[in-house]
Amino acid sequence: MTLVELTVILVVMGLVILLVMTLLPSFKRTAMTQQATRTVDDVHAALVGFAAVHARLPWADSDSDGIENTGVTVGKLPYATLGMAAPLRNSDGVDFRYAVFVHANGDVMQDAELTVAKNRLKPTIAANLPPTIAATELGSPPPANGLDFCRAIFSAHALAAPAAATALRIKNGASFEHIAWLLVDPGLGDADQDGSPFDAANAAAGTASAVFEHPMRGIASNYDDQVHPMYFDALWQRLGCSGAVSAASHAHANAESALAVMRQSLRDYKRQLEITELMAIADTVGAAAAVAQAVGDTILAGSLIAAASASSIITPPMGLPSVPLAIGSAVAAAATVVTASLLLAVTVINLENIRDRLEEISDTLIPNLDTLYEDVKTNVRAADARGLYAP
Repeated sequence: MTLVELTVILVVMGLVILLVMTLLPSFKRTAMTQQATRTVDDVHAALVGFAAVHARLPWADSDSDGIENTGVTVGKLPYATLGMAAPLRNSDGVDFRYAVFVHANGDVMQDAELTVAKNRLKPTIAANLPPTIAATELGSPPPANGLDFCRAIFSAHALAAPAAATALRIKNGASFEHIAWLLVDPGLGDADQDGSPFDAANAAAGTASAVFEHPMRGIASNYDDQVHPMYFDALWQRLGCSGAVSAASHAHANAESALAVMRQSLRDYKRQLEITELMAIADTVGAAAAVAQAVGDTILAGSLIAAASASSIITPPMGLPSVPLAIGSAVAAAATVVTASLLLAVTVINLENIRDRLEEISDTLIPNLDTLYEDVKTNVRAADARGLYAP
């Protein structure tokens, strides 16, 4: 082999080595990213499962024992609290950062303290007699469950960012967005050379100011962190909140409210029928009196016919005209008797119909509707007690 050939081989080998050395960090970063993505997905699933079981999210771990520390929103992942065997670390052995959204409110319906289980679901229900409309706590009280946590997610999602200085959020330039939680991979090293494996805002964020970099921020010479967020809408869907909350807070509650209004309406209708019954009784008495008066008029008309007949016999020229008048009066009186009798029959039938309706309402409709209302009311509270995932 000549020196020229040897030189060419050495140059080629040098180029190959240089190329490998240049691409090796990228290959390593890609492999780490793929492994970290699989690991982070497992942690996200563990956090979703924890929320489904406990109706809350865990606090962060501040003393590296794997157990959550109450009141700490930014720290390490509480892996032991989640039932995991080991902490969440990257390939360099550096722990991920974990942060969780917390925003308390004195009104539990607006509370978004995701790390605390509270009875937040209070649907607006019409109840009692007469019905009153109010936000109703279902139970006395029931234990907080997934439905209450879903309510907290809804309240958190409705908050405008930044809701508070301590509330978890990610920034994208001058804009901010609240999220349920996030995990931060510190990358391969201290890219921004600030003494922390975490770069930019990811290093400074803490419980007092939980502001992190946006997950879409690109890798650069001074930034190599990976932010893995869980957005509120994604958590809402993964917990199946839509169907469960719609049923428990809307469909079931609306059914109870509708029955409460129907109970009162039926009682109001019964009262109206009772008044109508009194009026029908008065009409019947009046019709009977009209019949009696018509009969009296008929008798009087008969006596007038007799008197007119006698007068026509005694004084033919003067008495004859009174006979037709007396007969006409008798016919009119008889017609009045018939009319009054028909009116009496109608009022009696109307009275009987009203009494039949009253009996049906009092003996059947009201008791059955009351029973149905109590059954639905029990089912509404049972649905709340079951929470999520229960049959």
